[in-house]
Amino acid sequence: MNTIQTKIALVFILALGIGWSVCLPVTPASSLPAPSSTAATTLRQAFPSTGLRTGDGAQDKAQGSAYYVRTDGGSPDQCTGQTDAAYPGSGSGQDCAWDHPFRALPPDGTPRIAAGDTLIIASGSYTMGLGAPGAGNCDSAYPWDCHVPPIPSGPDPGHPTRILGAGWDSGCANPPELWGTERSWYILNLTDSSNVEIACLEITDHSACVEFHADPTLACERETYPYGRLKTSARSRPEAGIL
Repeated sequence: MNTIQTKIALVFILALGIGWSVCLPVTPASSLPAPSSTAATTLRQAFPSTGLRTGDGAQDKAQGSAYYVRTDGGSPDQCTGQTDAAYPGSGSGQDCAWDHPFRALPPDGTPRIAAGDTLIIASGSYTMGLGAPGAGNCDSAYPWDCHVPPIPSGPDPGHPTRILGAGWDSGCANPPELWGTERSWYILNLTDSSNVEIACLEITDHSACVEFHADPTLACERETYPYGRLKTSARSRPEAGIL
């Protein structure tokens, strides 16, 4: 997918399946470069005109509970998710982080984070879709539905629910990569969510195809599973009052 970064905030280019773009002027679709192997979009900078904060300047707010995700974490049975530490290798209910964002926001399941909580995702690469840790409810018959549920709305604008990449408060030098696969419909799902703050995340996939392209050699596979290492979109509804 093509890499597009904007300094406008959460521009959705659904037709190409590229997802979110934040931090540079938008490039018209007609002048996009040839497909590349990565379509990466990094959420780094504030966008005050809509109240959606997506950047390094996100304020530190004492609120809710804090949860952590890191690649060396564990499952919800193994780890509480409330300590920024690796799973020690044995035991249950350990003070350690979860190993994937799906543990906090399980596909076709109930979120383990609540209104006003903060989820901090450590640097690393996280597959968002079929086959990922925590994707047990997903099915290859409809892999596009293997995505997080809507992020719980914060209780009020001063206490948003926050999904943050580690380092969000210190320049976001190495944001975690959340990459969609098998036509996953969402990477982060903000449908009907409000009072949500997102910062320092790289939203992408690992496919060079272009969705709905007229050239079949460039078009993404949409008819037959497996569909490949691509996402369909990264979706939000700004009109729903995202903070």
